[in-house]
Amino acid sequence: MSHIPKKAFVFYCPIEPDQPIPNVDSITLLGCSGQIALEKTSNNDMLQLLGVHDMDTDIQCLFKQRFNDMSLHIFSNSSTTKALSKQLGCTCQPIESIDQIKQQDSHIIFVDFTDDTQHAWQFIDQLSDQPSANTIYCIISPSNVIPDQQKHWWDTLVPRQSHVMKHGSIVEIQDRKCVYSYLHTGSCRKDNTTKYTSSDIIQNGSNNTILAWHLMAEIGHKLGFVEKYGA
Repeated sequence: MSHIPKKAFVFYCPIEPDQPIPNVDSITLLGCSGQIALEKTSNNDMLQLLGVHDMDTDIQCLFKQRFNDMSLHIFSNSSTTKALSKQLGCTCQPIESIDQIKQQDSHIIFVDFTDDTQHAWQFIDQLSDQPSANTIYCIISPSNVIPDQQKHWWDTLVPRQSHVMKHGSIVEIQDRKCVYSYLHTGSCRKDNTTKYTSSDIIQNGSNNTILAWHLMAEIGHKLGFVEKYGA
């Protein structure tokens, strides 16, 4: 039986890496990677990545309904994310130090570097230096690869993909995607990605594409709070 982790660090940076990130690259090398599809009906990436983007819904109730007793603590300097945290009824602190974040014991520690990108990748790399069986690491940023928009005659033959399904229905997704790397040393499979770059993850990531709506449910499942997510 695989080890059940105690918490998850989720890091989101709205820009691609702008400096060497050896610890992040190590997480990519040791873990698995993929792409995240975003719905067209919201431009708030945090709302979608937290798994609470659902039209005309109380997001605090929705978080409880989807994730049960899983606790959430957010670090961010973004006024938009602070407002979102208030709606969720969770604590949001400004990003101040590495130790401040590492010492947090909530089940999900979500660090959002929106509006604070100057030293973001330095922080993320330092926070990613000690993978353990007790902790999940998930690192997310926008992809810099332009998707192929050309239509092909065989497109109609391709079965519906899970990353366009929500509540059993097809949703429209944005042209842009995010990339992510994921590591839990107690249970995570390894793929052929070696560096945290959009091109490497798209070419070699084994996780293909997941809808943002399902990402937090997948992490919650690994933490033992959520039954296996589905479309």
